[in-house]
This record gives sequence, structure tokens and C-alpha cells, in this order.
Amino acid sequence: MLIYGNNNYSLLYYSLLVLIISISILIIVLLLTWRTNVRIDKDKSSAYECGFNPFSESRYKFEVKFYLVSLLFIIFDVEIIYLFPWSIIVTMMPAYQIAMVIFFLLILALGLFYEIKLKAIEF
Repeated sequence: MLIYGNNNYSLLYYSLLVLIISISILIIVLLLTWRTNVRIDKDKSSAYECGFNPFSESRYKFEVKFYLVSLLFIIFDVEIIYLFPWSIIVTMMPAYQIAMVIFFLLILALGLFYEIKLKAIEF
């Protein structure tokens, strides 16, 4: 049984327990999938369109611009994640930390202006 408190080994025991349980679940799932005979059914792997036969192929190639917009969204979303804690403690920060945050924002703004210049956001 794990002992919680000042025992230094309790985290090690807990980590080993989690590792053993996850590996055992992995082995059980692998054994069950190898023992069952899984057949690929054409109807189950095709796209479902309300009972009709599929009109065309369901997997189309996307343009690179869609991926670029999603990457830009992720970058600026991470920027917002950094700005929320900063906005709470800005009054307690020394001047050099505020300068680092402004430098971070300038780098992101330059990246945004570069993307606008390349017309990567326009469709």
C-alpha cells in the first residue's frame, strides 16, 4: 500500500504502479486484437451519406493555405495563453521583464506583418 506524506519513495511507487498498469493494459489490448480475426468491410470503411451510395471520393486534397491558417491560429492562440498571466501580474513585474514581454509581442507582430506581406492569410 502506498504511504502518502513525507515518504520520499511514495512518488516512485506510484509511478511504477501507473507504469505497470498501463503496460498491462497495452499487452491485454494487443493480445485481444491479435486473437480476433478482424476483417475490413468495404461498406463500413466507406463514407456514409444518409443511406445513399457515396457520390464521390470522401478524401480530397486540401490546399496548403488551410494548413497555414491553422498553424497561424495555433501560434497566436499560444500568444494569448502567455498574455493572460502576464496581464494579471504586470503591476508587480520589474522593468526588464516588461521589456521582455514587449520584445515577445514585437516578434509576434513582425511575424504577423510578414504573413500579411506574403498574402498568406488572404484567400
